[in-house]
Amino acid sequence: MSPARKKPRPRKATRPQPARPAREQAFQELFRSLDALLWYADLRGKMLFMNEAVDKIYGRTAAAFRADPGLWLETVHPQDRKRVAATDRTLRKKGHASLRYRILRPDGEVRWLHDNKRLLRDARGTPILMGGLAMDITAAVAAETSLGKFKFIAEQAPYGIARMDTHGRVLYVNQAFARMHGRTVAEVT
Repeated sequence: MSPARKKPRPRKATRPQPARPAREQAFQELFRSLDALLWYADLRGKMLFMNEAVDKIYGRTAAAFRADPGLWLETVHPQDRKRVAATDRTLRKKGHASLRYRILRPDGEVRWLHDNKRLLRDARGTPILMGGLAMDITAAVAAETSLGKFKFIAEQAPYGIARMDTHGRVLYVNQAFARMHGRTVAEVT
């Protein structure tokens, strides 16, 4: 009698995993290519990491922020500093915060940022770091401001103004336009 043979187990198909250094290199390349600022700091506010977008957005180097923990708040526009400081308290209390605020670059240019940040916790849930993503929204704020000015001027105009899309759908009319047609703005749009 021959001994029972064991059937070989079929091997699971596995995808080859990139070597750890290659994955880390890929993440570093991703961080370098972002237009948004990815950052993290210790709980006292000492900056530990900022991707290269810091130079473009703040006009300062990551090394400058690491060397001076107070530099971040100093760059915030003076009229926004109290709100930004309050957001830091919210972050510590709720674990996350989001805020739009202005910064001043060394060349005097004002930039608008939208900063989403959160506490990073260890396995026990204890906060160990804070980090976030700050996006330069200066162009979007300028567009919002221009649109607001247009609407203000259009509403004050004594003549009818209408805006339509390429399909002829009415997107906007001012009061004068609606009056000219014997309707309300809501009836026209």
